[in-house]
Amino acid sequence: MSFIETIEKNRENFLTFNRAKFDRFQQLITNTAIKKVVNAIPLLLCVNDRKIPGFVEGKVPLGIAGYEPDRETIKYLENRFHKTGLSIHNQHPFVEMLAVMGSVGTIAYTKQSDFDYWVCIDRKGVPADVMSNFQRKIDEIQKWTKDEAGIDVHLFPNDISNLRNNIYAEDEDEAFGSTIGATLKDEFYRSSIIIAGKIPFWWVVPRIGDREYDMLYQQVPAELREEYYIDLGNLYNISKEDFLGSALFQLIKALGNPFKSILKIGILEKYLFGSDQAYLISQKIKSAIHKGDFDNKILDSYVLLFEEVYDYYNATLEDRNLLTILRQNLYLKINPQLSKYAAMQKSKNLPYKVIVMFSYVKEWNWTAADIKENDNFDNWDYKKIMFFWNMVKKFMLLSYQKIARELPAMNLAQSISESDFMLLSRKIKANFTPNEDEIDNYVTFKDTPHESILYVEPLNAGITDIEWRLYKRDTSSTDKFISTTLKTERDLVKLMTWTAINQIFNPTFTRLQIQSGYSRINQNLILELLTEISNLFVGGDIYLKNEFYLNRTFNTINMIIINFNRENADALESIYHVFKTSWGQSYIHHYTSEDALIGILETILCDGILLKRPYEKYCAVNTPEPFKKMYKDIDRLFRETYDFIVQSNPPSSLRLVTRIGSHFVVINRDGAVITVTRQPHLIKMLASLTVSPKKAMTLHFQGGDPRIMMMEAIYNKRKKNSISIIYEDKKEHVLMYILDERGNIFSFVKPQADKEQALLHLYEFSKNVIESINNEKVISRINVKIEVLKLARSKQGEVSFSNESSFLADLHLMKFRTVKPTVAIIARYNDNQYYYCIKTPGASTDFTPLKNLSQKLSGIKTQIGGNGLISAIEFNGIRDEDMEMGSAVYFLEKYRLEFVLAKLLSK
Repeated sequence: MSFIETIEKNRENFLTFNRAKFDRFQQLITNTAIKKVVNAIPLLLCVNDRKIPGFVEGKVPLGIAGYEPDRETIKYLENRFHKTGLSIHNQHPFVEMLAVMGSVGTIAYTKQSDFDYWVCIDRKGVPADVMSNFQRKIDEIQKWTKDEAGIDVHLFPNDISNLRNNIYAEDEDEAFGSTIGATLKDEFYRSSIIIAGKIPFWWVVPRIGDREYDMLYQQVPAELREEYYIDLGNLYNISKEDFLGSALFQLIKALGNPFKSILKIGILEKYLFGSDQAYLISQKIKSAIHKGDFDNKILDSYVLLFEEVYDYYNATLEDRNLLTILRQNLYLKINPQLSKYAAMQKSKNLPYKVIVMFSYVKEWNWTAADIKENDNFDNWDYKKIMFFWNMVKKFMLLSYQKIARELPAMNLAQSISESDFMLLSRKIKANFTPNEDEIDNYVTFKDTPHESILYVEPLNAGITDIEWRLYKRDTSSTDKFISTTLKTERDLVKLMTWTAINQIFNPTFTRLQIQSGYSRINQNLILELLTEISNLFVGGDIYLKNEFYLNRTFNTINMIIINFNRENADALESIYHVFKTSWGQSYIHHYTSEDALIGILETILCDGILLKRPYEKYCAVNTPEPFKKMYKDIDRLFRETYDFIVQSNPPSSLRLVTRIGSHFVVINRDGAVITVTRQPHLIKMLASLTVSPKKAMTLHFQGGDPRIMMMEAIYNKRKKNSISIIYEDKKEHVLMYILDERGNIFSFVKPQADKEQALLHLYEFSKNVIESINNEKVISRINVKIEVLKLARSKQGEVSFSNESSFLADLHLMKFRTVKPTVAIIARYNDNQYYYCIKTPGASTDFTPLKNLSQKLSGIKTQIGGNGLISAIEFNGIRDEDMEMGSAVYFLEKYRLEFVLAKLLSK
């Protein structure tokens, strides 16, 4: 037989094989609506009509090589979209092959299975805008399939030349670019079904090396290559380094769906540690096709995968219990419910899955009781489920540990990048390492974990030491109710949080019944809490991106639960912080102090700036009596602070001042950096504002604390391009505030006995600052008129201001000329430090750093007048960028110098 005759025979065998797989693919889609939508996908790639899904304006490439739609599919689209005479593009088709891969058409297919297609194209010579239109068309088709039939369809446009080099178009948050290698091609060859177009040339040639493969492809006449074949590249062998990268990748995929990917891990482990001459599964399938011998194992790639893995582990595992887990894994994944068919085993009309699984359980010597127990998995109690789940994790960890031992001996740089290895390692850590207060995952094989009725009851009759039980009830074959414990927990809030985040409770589907025992539990509050957690944490628009794992974890969702079930409370007695992280973990922390809100708020702000999600999707505050002022204030605190600090797009620095618990809190944002400081009393808070001025500042005061409201009233007195002085008399001291032209606020606290001198010096200092700045060319001018206001507070806390501008100006004119001024000269030397010199009428110090200034001043202590008040500052050799702070740099240095002088003079 000639070479051409041989490959023609092999092609016919492959077409027969592919047709059988396609027929099973069709048979397993029992939902007629889904089948119509799936079968319409290739046709949608051949039309561009306004009435038909996938329409795109402009030039878009169309058509699939050799595709002829069946009349039923054409009729479906014409009837569905009221269109007659569909114009199908079949000249110079753009798509050379359309193939679906994965679990479809196999025993593992379920209603929840994704449909993953490779759309193989030749991008050479296609303009970028035309290719962009094609991608938009694909996006529109995927969206339509989801809206029309509720199925997840992924169409990956793969360039043929890229596929030859094992470069794939994969979902960026599914794939790890450096790790896939040729193993994805092996998976494609073993599981794919050609829906339309040419077939890969690889299928018609024997297992040969790359050079022979290329030579044979060139021997095929051009017209045959053009009509029948697509060259996706050869697959002969794969290095152990490539296998290692893929094994780690499959382990990560297993974390999301371990019952699916545990088999993939197994086959890759076999590839790694089995015989060097072992055939790939795809090569075994090809060999059988060439012989015309394709039984069910060859037609069903999932069955073949399971048997390869099972045989490998049967020969290598020391712990035989893990083989039982492997069998259970297959049975629970397929979920054939064989108990229902026990009396029909010999029937010819049994579903395909049932037939296959009956043969397996017979081989495994499972009894009717074994089958019934696994059929009843949904009613296993929590302890039994967790034992099973821990065995599954043990299975996967053994594979990972075995693989990890090989790392030192392998040339990883050629197969897996440093960032990908970090990504994989962190995903393993996030999923396998238990952490304190982490909410563990609930394991289920159901389509959804929701339960229609849930029950909560105390397990003991105690009044304070209560353990809560969450359970469900099902009717047994004898019509008796069977209770299944889902989880027990001493903390009711933690139990409810676990229930909602694991989607066992669904707000529109689940009814909850509570037996509270001696405890007074408001059932409505529990339902409201469950509903609010469900609505915030379940679903949403956040999915875990690979890039998240390359950075520190941050919170993507937060809920603060305050005083749960504590009605008529006068103070904050209980605070829970529930949150989900960017690594997919959920936590719940419990606090009993109101001051804990500071740390929670800081986390929410610092993490919120990374994604800048709308507050409603990012954070919620749950309280038992939301109408009460105490709770309304907390909700307003979080909402207003988040909106101001995170959601703003400021041209300047942002600063928010509030009061939480026993502390004043100052929150700063500079660019994307957020800092939070807490101060125990007003004076320290004012000092923190003074020592951290900004070049441009937007300041906001939040909350109803009287001192915060007073500060807000002071700040509102600022004037554009002006300096204002506001002072307030206290019993033993005077508080003086400076509002500068940039929105900064400075405060100076002086003894009441020094009030007049302090005001005169501050007024003189302000005049000197304005004069100095207005003589500078690098910054804008300041209004020469200084407004002076006196603040007073009534017994009711109301704030009022009286204008003292004229009075202080006259007082300054009359009295300041008799004052002996103390002047500071500040210079910057080559080491970029500030050096200070203090000059009085009779003496001066050498230039020295601030930390040494007190020592230098001790020698002229008796000659320092004005009670240590600085009346002027001169800057020498200071860079323009330092002076761009405007007057702020002067007031900051005045504050720092007077602090040093006050300490010196008090000794």
